[in-house]
This record gives sequence, structure tokens and C-alpha cells, in this order.
Amino acid sequence: MNTLIKQATDKKDRYAPVNHKQISIGDIVLIKDDGYKPVNYPMGIVKKVFKNINGEVTAAKVLKGKTNEITKRHVTSLIPLLRKESDEDAVGSDDDDDDAVASKEEIPGMDVSRKRPQRKAAEISRQKFKTILNDDISD
Repeated sequence: MNTLIKQATDKKDRYAPVNHKQISIGDIVLIKDDGYKPVNYPMGIVKKVFKNINGEVTAAKVLKGKTNEITKRHVTSLIPLLRKESDEDAVGSDDDDDDAVASKEEIPGMDVSRKRPQRKAAEISRQKFKTILNDDISD
């Protein structure tokens, strides 16, 4: 017993509570499944979250990537990959209302207006193609 007491108090904040970031709507997660190896876990987007009376996220409805199937999973079977940029906590209830469903504009990585940088060779190729195309049209 003395050893346990010493272990609990010998280092500052050894057993301090840790605040984990909760899964929210629009997050991209891996879904643990018994039939798959961890490398092959399916990916999904969180569409709705369920909270308990303490405000902790306990379950989520997830849209699976390849099958477009909506499944309800406990948080312990979800592995967060990418977080939604804004920290708006939308809470879903147990009924099937679609008020808390994320739209495509809210999903990270779906922003069409933002372009990734292009290689110089690709830019030069596009310019040459445009000049050739314009020359053909003017003839």
C-alpha cells in the first residue's frame, strides 16, 4: 500500500486528468472493424455526434467512404484523422433529424476555391497548349 501511495504522489501531475479533443461533425475518421487489418480500416466522415449528460461524445453517425453507408459507431471504434477547421460543436439527438448533418462546404479538403501549387512544367505546358489552340481557332 505504501508503494502505491508513493507512486501516486512522487511526480507532479502524474495522474492529472487529460482533456482530449472530441470528435465533431465534419471530421474524417478511420472506422475500426474486426474484419479488417488496421491498414485497411475504412475511412468515413462524421455526420452526427451523440453526447451524454456530461457533454462527452459517446457515439457518432459516420458516412463510410466507398459504400456511402451511414453507420452508428461508439467513439472507441473511431480513430480521428483530420479535424474540421472550425470548432463548432453541433450536437445530434437520437432521432433522425438532419439538422446536424454536415454539408460539403463544411468538410475540410472539399474547398474548390483553393488551388494547390502547380509545377512550372505544367504551367508552361498549359501556356503552349493555349497558344496552339488560339492559333488553330484564328486560322
